Amino acid sequence: MGNAELFRTCAQFADASSREEFGKEAVLQATRITLGLLVSRIGQLTEPIRDLEDRMARLVEHRAPRLLEVVGASVRTRPSPC
Repeated sequence: MGNAELFRTCAQFADASSREEFGKEAVLQATRITLGLLVSRIGQLTEPIRDLEDRMARLVEHRAPRLLEVVGASVRTRPSPC
């Protein structure tokens, strides 16, 4: 399962039933709700992160373009979550 599909699946967990569970089901429900909330927060932060990365890229390209020629050097240091 790719990141985007995994995030979509986990996002559905935030809307879990409001009925109270007990025992193992309570742990599973709490885990699902937590995953859903975390994915929602990641989604909220994705656009601002991309905006900052774009700004950094423009600054590096303007101030130190040769830095980007170095193998392994980049303003983007991780794959996008979505």
